[in-house]
Amino acid sequence: MLGSGRPFLVEIQNARQIPSEAIVKEIEARINGLENKLVRVKNLKVVGSEGRTMMREGESEKQAGTYIKEFVHGDLGRTHPSVGSILGCRAEILQLDVTDVKMDCFLIG
Repeated sequence: MLGSGRPFLVEIQNARQIPSEAIVKEIEARINGLENKLVRVKNLKVVGSEGRTMMREGESEKQAGTYIKEFVHGDLGRTHPSVGSILGCRAEILQLDVTDVKMDCFLIG
């Protein structure tokens, strides 16, 4: 994932206590301070059950439309026209970089 990243949700079941804002910031700092630098997080925060609802609303807002991969190779004939069908050849994606995912319900106010 390139660019600003994408929202994610981690559900902790049977939690004994809700972490304070300071602890959440410490967790964020520890993740971002890892030596391998493969994952970074920003604006980490605790949300209640409304967080799951917001995530699902965002998912449904995004499943509409054609995915880039389907548009290129046709998804076994399910997406037409596709780049492959237009060119009359087999088309495959060798690399796809996502630069941004916009989910208005997760904008920081």
